[in-house]
Amino acid sequence: VDKQAAARCWRDGQKKRCFTYRFLATGTVEEKIFQRQLSKEGLQSVVDDKEQVNALSTKDLRNLFKLRLGTPSDTHDKLRCERCKIIADNAETEAAKILPKQLSGCLDLLKRMVEEEDAEYFKMPLVPGDHDVSAEEYDKAVKQPIDLETIRRKLELPPGQASSYGSVSGFSKDVNRIFSNVMKVWSPGCAIADASRRLQSWWVQEWTELVPKLMSMRHNQEPNQAMETESGDPSETQDNVRGGDFQEQIGMPDEENMRSWSHHYSAGTVDDPIFRAAMKGCDAVSFVFGLEVTWSLIQQRQQEEEEQEALKQLESLEAAETADQQEDNQGENSPECPALEQETTSDAEEEDVQPSATPETKDENEDEDEDEDEESEPEPETPNARSSRKRRKL
Repeated sequence: VDKQAAARCWRDGQKKRCFTYRFLATGTVEEKIFQRQLSKEGLQSVVDDKEQVNALSTKDLRNLFKLRLGTPSDTHDKLRCERCKIIADNAETEAAKILPKQLSGCLDLLKRMVEEEDAEYFKMPLVPGDHDVSAEEYDKAVKQPIDLETIRRKLELPPGQASSYGSVSGFSKDVNRIFSNVMKVWSPGCAIADASRRLQSWWVQEWTELVPKLMSMRHNQEPNQAMETESGDPSETQDNVRGGDFQEQIGMPDEENMRSWSHHYSAGTVDDPIFRAAMKGCDAVSFVFGLEVTWSLIQQRQQEEEEQEALKQLESLEAAETADQQEDNQGENSPECPALEQETTSDAEEEDVQPSATPETKDENEDEDEDEDEESEPEPETPNARSSRKRRKL
């Protein structure tokens, strides 16, 4: 799916940079499936038995359904990256430090909300009889009654107490519950229902503007630095400069080799300016793996592969020459073969020492000599030869 998305995003002739994102919930079964996908792609290139790659043990199946908390990226932890120094996610600690400032901003918004004219109905707990509704009917429809005064008291409590807010989302839910309770009991046309709709419109607009400011707060930041927006350009206080706390990509790695990808500890260090701007003040993204594919990187990788192949061939040739030279040296320095020495010595002894013949052997030799004499009788002399012999006698 990822490769198809990237292929549909980028086509031949595309001159602009294209970014393809895949969002995973860290520590969940979704991330475990992604990890298994990477391992399968890596194993398929080195394992001949494809059924072995698709096999899933009982232990692996059990680990798929284990939720791992307290980490920005379970995949990064399993890679055992030596370049990064992240050990555990400190988002909860940072959120606890920022929470008092965020709740203070919510309290300021609530005070402005109480000053609205339509908020008169909701400052104190509602009395159903004052709005032509019986208490039984109200209690049957509304399970969690709430009012602005109760919300204010909860905001003023120190964080950590039982009734205090543990996050700004709890405050938002209570305010929205006021409007939902009214809609459950009173129909449009009633004074309280119309006032609820008008106040809800004001609330949605103000809360939408406040949320980015709350999310961009830091525990060591002055309150007025994060809250000043009404005058001036918001971009002056919220710049979109890329951070430097990340690990660069190493060369042009394969898609399953995520150790060599770029590693980002927050969305503020990614190379995509649009993504950085969209995630500004939001901590939902805890870790980012980045893989950049460009024509220059592809050419660089091809050149490196060619150089590595040439080095391998050169090393194999040198190893072969070294082996041949060692064999030659061993042949020159090695002693003569013992079997050959024994055979040569035996031949010399046979030439120097003649064994004595036995009587039977002697008789056989004499018979052979007689046979040779018989076979070698002189040929009849010719007249010229006879006359020549006579002249020699004379």
